[in-house]
Amino acid sequence: MSQAPRDVVQPTGSPEFWDARRIGEFASADVTNDQLVGVAALLAGGREDDATFPREAFEVLMASLRGNRGLTEAGRAAIHFLIVGRLINRVRIEQVLGRHPAIREERIIRPLVITVMPRAGTTLLLLLLSQDPGSRSLPFWEALQPAPGPRDWSVDPDPRIAQARQIARARIERSPQMSSIHATDAFSREECTLLL
Repeated sequence: MSQAPRDVVQPTGSPEFWDARRIGEFASADVTNDQLVGVAALLAGGREDDATFPREAFEVLMASLRGNRGLTEAGRAAIHFLIVGRLINRVRIEQVLGRHPAIREERIIRPLVITVMPRAGTTLLLLLLSQDPGSRSLPFWEALQPAPGPRDWSVDPDPRIAQARQIARARIERSPQMSSIHATDAFSREECTLLL
C-alpha cells in the first residue's frame, strides 16, 4: 500500500470539505488506526492524544473495513470520510464535556425513540412529530456536528449551519433523486443515525 499523503495524515481545513481525491488517497493509504484517530483529534481543534475514548469497538470496525474485499475504492473512501467525521464529533464532545462537566447532569425527560426497519415511514413520522412545539427534534446541521468546534461558541450564526448547507447542496448535486425520498437542508429534521 502507498504511504498516506502528508496533508492527509496532518491535514488542514474542515474534514467535511476535504477534496475527494485526497479522501481517496487516504482510504487507499496504509494508515493506522492511531493515525486515523490522531487526524480526527487534530481536525477537532485538539492534540493527537485528545481522543481518549474506549477503542475496542473502533478496532473491530476498522478490522472489518480492512477485511472487506468487496468495497470499491470509492466506497472505502466514503466510509473513511464518515469514520473521520464521527471521530471528530467524538473528540469534540469529549472536549465540551471536559470544559462543561455539568452537562452530564442534564436529564432528558420522556424521550421518544422510534425504531423500525428502513423504508417503513420513520422519516415521515419524525417530520410529523417535529411539528409539535413542545418537542425538540434534531436539525441536520446539529446531527452532522453535535458539538461546536473550539472557536464556535460565540459565533452567530453558528458556522456549522453554513457547512451543513454546503453538504446538503453537494448531496443534492450528486443524487438529485434522493431529495424526493429524504429532503435535506441545514434545518431539515434528521434521524439520529448520523450520531451513531
